[in-house]
Amino acid sequence: MDIKLGLPATSIFWTHNNEERTSAIERWHRVAFILAGIFSLVSLAVSVHLIRQHQKHWSKPRIQRKIVGILWMVPIYAITFWLSLGFKDAAVYWDMFRDCCEGYVICLFLALMIAQLGNGNEYKVHGIL
Repeated sequence: MDIKLGLPATSIFWTHNNEERTSAIERWHRVAFILAGIFSLVSLAVSVHLIRQHQKHWSKPRIQRKIVGILWMVPIYAITFWLSLGFKDAAVYWDMFRDCCEGYVICLFLALMIAQLGNGNEYKVHGIL
């Protein structure tokens, strides 16, 4: 039984024919890779639009700098996941890069919270704490 996209039903994964199973898995992997690429491009476009809007309406630079840094995490995650899916041998390195970026974003988020509490002035927060 084939789905309209020419992809076999999930029962093909339980077949004893290894060649059929390998072919079916490769087709599903190709579809997943294409869909991940499309969604990665969409996330990149949306994030770039939001970043440009923040830069266009740059009213609170101390706060918005941190927001822009956090917004870059969305396309970084999407693109590194897509690259990990396409290049399995390099997936460990992409994961490591993504984890480093995640640590930086956590740091930015803490700085954003401090900036928000002090209304853009970090020294005000130190006085409160």
